[in-house]
Amino acid sequence: MLLLNPSTGARSSRRRRILAAGLENAVRRAHRRHTPWTAEVPVDRVAVRACEDRLLALAAIMRSERELPADGLAQARRLLTDGGSPLYLDGDRLPHALTRVETELGLR
Repeated sequence: MLLLNPSTGARSSRRRRILAAGLENAVRRAHRRHTPWTAEVPVDRVAVRACEDRLLALAAIMRSERELPADGLAQARRLLTDGGSPLYLDGDRLPHALTRVETELGLR
């Protein structure tokens, strides 16, 4: 489980809130016009909109007090931070990637 050491609880909680905010931000970005001339890697707007409910549900789980496996949190972090992930490129793979994250988190 994620919180093996009580002294790391606050840090883990903060990281989970950051992951949740990143997922929510990806959904917001999918609904606004792409701004040219920015260093920001654009999300795959079509894919993110199609998976919006699942992304927001993951964000809500990240914000919950529920204990989550570290491997699942790492999968979610990679989805957000890897510019080559289906969140940004090849969005047809996003549903599969979300299923993998949900499975690693013990949600499936």
